[in-house]
Amino acid sequence: MKTAVGVFSRLDRAEQAIRALLKNKVPAERITFLTRSEPAATSIGKHLEGQGMLQLHSGTPARFSVLSVSGIGPVLVQGPDVSDIFDQPGRAGAPAANDPRRQASVSPGSEDDAAFFRRMLMEGCSVIVVRSDSQQVAMAAVEVLDELSLGIRKHAPGKSDVSIRQLPHAAVATFTGKLALEDGCHLLRETVRALLDGGQRRILLNLEQVNFLDSAGLGELVRTHVAARGRGGHLTLVNPSPNVRHLLRLTRVDQVFDIAPDELSAIERSR
Repeated sequence: MKTAVGVFSRLDRAEQAIRALLKNKVPAERITFLTRSEPAATSIGKHLEGQGMLQLHSGTPARFSVLSVSGIGPVLVQGPDVSDIFDQPGRAGAPAANDPRRQASVSPGSEDDAAFFRRMLMEGCSVIVVRSDSQQVAMAAVEVLDELSLGIRKHAPGKSDVSIRQLPHAAVATFTGKLALEDGCHLLRETVRALLDGGQRRILLNLEQVNFLDSAGLGELVRTHVAARGRGGHLTLVNPSPNVRHLLRLTRVDQVFDIAPDELSAIERSR
């Protein structure tokens, strides 16, 4: 499953992205829109109406459903369930957004267990997630989200590679080249999976020599982050290159990931 992620601070930009995704033949059932704003969810729903929107588990058509996220409360969701991104069970049969019975769900220690996109949603941003097994659909989604969310118009040249080093308190995976749909995402996913399968729970991703990150690479970082947490592990991004750091800051995920300036600092934290 390939995942592309776009973060939007303006509703008109998110609407433009939804229209562009549909125009580029990304099926509506592959598109998920997340927001804390009911007017935003309603507005996006108009663009997706009649485009094959999924239904609630009851089988009743719905403009949007509600995902109760620890540390945030209710998040309005257009499209498929993405509760696994938030590292928590889905809300099957959740009440409609205008249901007065709807309540926030905040658990003790939610600051540590908060959803990955907690800060973006809390700051009023919205998130578009496209997930598909189809390479063609994924490429179309990345093209749209790269341009409208990240401001990227073309990919950088170069191949992806990784080297692994074992340290006393952590494993270091040093990536070079790109973390992108066609080169790097699979390598990142399989590298972290192999380390977790081998019993490694403290993983440092050295991104100093990564010169390109697209919306699919961002989505893969999200997936590996959640996968590691789900298996009792912890990821730290080490010294992201200026290009990567810029995009992490642009999408605000730099405030969510554990990011260390160098390997020594990351290892000291693990102790």
